[in-house]
Amino acid sequence: ERDHSTSPVEKDKKIKEYYLTDMGVDLYPVIYAMHLWSVAHVAFDKHPITQEWLENNEGKSVEEVISETKQTYLEQRMQEFGQ
Repeated sequence: ERDHSTSPVEKDKKIKEYYLTDMGVDLYPVIYAMHLWSVAHVAFDKHPITQEWLENNEGKSVEEVISETKQTYLEQRMQEFGQ
């Protein structure tokens, strides 16, 4: 089974948009753990989007961040793709 599906972008048929299936969404805790590790152990200049995301999630538990992020993604996926 694939981890993504496609939908053509209406304005340009050459461009495809992808979304994660539920199996892909279930990988988010792993991706988030890797993100937390890199923020803690790798010296780098954070992109403004990353910095804003960190500030918006400051003080939240790992479980809360994962739950909110997955729910937001699923809502956006439903709006964009009806899935």
